[in-house]
Formats: sequence, structure tokens, C-alpha cells
Amino acid sequence: MIFAAKMKKGPVPAEPSETLAAQSKGSARVFPMQSLHNDAQEGGPLTLHVALISPQKNGFVWVTDRLAVLGLDGYATVDKITYLKDQRIACSIWGDGLALHARDQLIERIKRDPLANRSSSEIAVFLTDFGTEIFPEAKNLLVARGIPLNVPRGILLAVLGETPRLYRLDLCWPPVAVPIVGQTTAGDESNPALIFTNYYYEHCQKSLEELLFIGIHTVRFAERMNTKGIRGVDAWVCEGDVFRQLNPQQLTPYVELSHSLDVEIFAKIAMSRHLSLPFAQIPPAPAS
Repeated sequence: MIFAAKMKKGPVPAEPSETLAAQSKGSARVFPMQSLHNDAQEGGPLTLHVALISPQKNGFVWVTDRLAVLGLDGYATVDKITYLKDQRIACSIWGDGLALHARDQLIERIKRDPLANRSSSEIAVFLTDFGTEIFPEAKNLLVARGIPLNVPRGILLAVLGETPRLYRLDLCWPPVAVPIVGQTTAGDESNPALIFTNYYYEHCQKSLEELLFIGIHTVRFAERMNTKGIRGVDAWVCEGDVFRQLNPQQLTPYVELSHSLDVEIFAKIAMSRHLSLPFAQIPPAPAS
């Protein structure tokens, strides 16, 4: 997993600064459960994950933000997608420390019992059983700390290979795991920006380039709606058995296109000032 070494104290700045990446091997737990913000206490999930499948290209795009809030007044810039090349899996989490703990345990289990040769239904059952087993381990701790059991939390899992597959495990009670066949968003699922993903995914040609733009624009727009918890953009692309992360230079054209879309929308709004309202053609409201 790649994590930014830069950690800061105090209020989150308007724009996160430089990212100093450091490579972390294995699945060592990065933050203890008590160090993470509880989403319920903070007023909403502090992340956003967008995964969009491209049937034509036998692949998908996966876009997240980069902000991790730590403790009461700290934060870090991180890569939220964990990629284990040898195990041919990738995963990300949303929610509280239970999801973080579950991710670490899931990775260890997959190392012992790989998923590549299992069917989609078998993997869904495997994930549901895993969630059912691990949830009781933390249940008493959650209750003792006043954390609701059904706070939004979970894991997105990609099983990579010639035919890559995506799965979502929601770690509420009872846990539910499903294969993703089109799109999924996780984290701040009430963010108004998701209307962009929900609408345009269904109406575009679903090329990887289109989906990448839709995902990046959605996360950028979501940041404006939830500046407290969503910052920055990270994007990965899977095509067949190739899974790669976009570097800043590769991200730039998509971010610039997203900015230009904002400019065009504001320009169209400004043009409306030159339209005349046909008040003469509107009958007066009847007297009550």
C-alpha cells in the first residue's frame, strides 16, 4: 500500500499540499481503530469511492479521494486503494476502524486461500461469511464506544486477471456482499455529486476514457459538496489483466477537462440573463 508520509495537525487546509509517498509492504495495520474518526460523530463518511465497469474493454475505473482524517485534529494524504500484485487483488475501505481491521484480516485470508479460481457467486458467499465472522469480534468494542453498528462501512474488492471482477462488502449487520456488474459508489453516498455518475454512466458508451472522466469529475464535484472530508483525486484503471495507477501527468488532462466543464456550465447559466421571460404570456394566478 502506498501512503503519504506527510501528516499534519490542526484544521484541514483549503487545498492539501504535496504528497510524499512511501511504499509499505504487506498488510500491516496502518492506524489503530481508536485513531480514526467515527463517521457518525463527524456527520458523514469522510471519503468517496467510485467504481465504473466498462463491459466493452473487459475492465473498470476506480476513483477515490486522498484525504484521511486521523484522531481529532490530524490528517494525511494517502492512496486509498491497496494493490497486492502477487495475490492479484486490490481493495479499498470506507467507514471506521472496523473496516480497516476487516481489510487487513481479509488480505491475510486471501493470501492463504486465493480467490482467482472461484466463481462470482462463490466469492460473494466467501465475503459474506467473512463479514459474518469478523463483525462479532468488534461488536462489543463498538457498543462500548457508542458507535452505531450500522454506520456505513465496508470494503470494495477487485479480483484481477483476464476477466477482472469487482465486489462490495457492506459491514453493517447483517453483512452483505454482492458482485458489481455496472457501477458502485461508497462512502459519502448522499453527496449530491453522485447524480453525475448515476446519470451519465447509463448514457455514455462506457469506454475507459469516458468512465475515467466521469469518475474524476464526480470526485472533484463531491469535494465541493463535502470539503471537510473529501480532498484530492486518485484514479486506477483496469483493462484485462493490467491494473495501473494514473500518475499526476496522466491525471492532468482529465482534471483540466473537468474544470472546463464547470466553466461551460457557468457560461450557459450566464447566457440565461439575456433571455426574456414571457411574463405577458403567463396568466395571473387566480385569487384565493
